[in-house]
Order: sequence, then structure tokens, then C-alpha cells
Amino acid sequence: CDDHVSLYQLTLERGTSLFKQVHQGFLPITNVDIISEMYECARHVLQNSGFHQYEVSNFSKNGAFSTHNLSYWQGSQYIGIGPGAHGRFVPRGDGRIHQEARIQTLEPDVWMKEVFAFGHGTRKQTPLRELDKYVRRNVERLFLILNVERLFLSLSICDVPENSSLVNNRHFITIL
Repeated sequence: CDDHVSLYQLTLERGTSLFKQVHQGFLPITNVDIISEMYECARHVLQNSGFHQYEVSNFSKNGAFSTHNLSYWQGSQYIGIGPGAHGRFVPRGDGRIHQEARIQTLEPDVWMKEVFAFGHGTRKQTPLRELDKYVRRNVERLFLILNVERLFLSLSICDVPENSSLVNNRHFITIL
């Protein structure tokens, strides 16, 4: 794929081989300044290669946004499968109509044992109430609007007066 990059730092997660190796001193923890410098360097290289940053960790060319991430930001359903995965969906077959969040057991070995014992590795289920979904959806829309503003201004297709801002008015973006 030459039109999308997801740029993530490895996270030390309890129960993983990486966590164990760092905890036992076999691998060092990377200095925060080095991590920051590597991130800024990667951003610079990607932007100079024609990529636009539309999220903290995602860059695209030609509008090739991650459909998984957009589903998350738009409040759509998605299923998380595997150790440590997260999902938000409406369960089928139990008569409910409300979305719920599910978090899978983090440790791979424990997750597998739970799948064999119970048929799933779900550690936590949380119903998402309408207000929770409303707040999350609108905060996430604001995040997308801010990224559209940054992308729009970076295109330099028109002069935008200083001290102006972009406002999302339903399906239109207006310069104020």
C-alpha cells in the first residue's frame, strides 16, 4: 500500500514477550526524547513525500483514510478479536438494540484458555448509553473537523484571512 501509513510506537503491554524482556533488563526502555525525535522525523519524511496527517498516527495520500479508524471516529460498529482487542457493536440474538463496548483479555495465553473454557476471551462488557455515545461522537467529530481544517489550510488553494476559523455547518465547511 503506497497511499496510507499508520505510525505507532510499540507499547509495553503486560503479558507480552516484549514487556517481559524489558522488565527483566534484556531490552532497554527507549528514552522519551529519542521517541519524540523519531516521531517528528517520520512526520517530516512522510509530509515531504506527499502524505497528509489526518490523525495523530495516520497519514494518507489521495484521501486514502483508514476505514477502520473512520468507523471508530464516526461511532460505527466494529469488532475486536484477539488478546487486548476492543470492539463496539450491537450484540445479535439477545434482543438488545444498544451498542456495547467489549474489551478482550490482554494476555495471549490467558485469552486462549478463556476462549477454550468459555467460548470467548471477553474480559469486560459495558453498555454504551445514548448520552455516552452522543458525547463521544461529537468529540470525535470535532477532532475530524480540526484535521479537515489543518488539511484544508495546508492545500493553499485559497487565501484564508489571519484569525479566521473553519466551521462545520452540517455538510459544508465555512471560513469565518
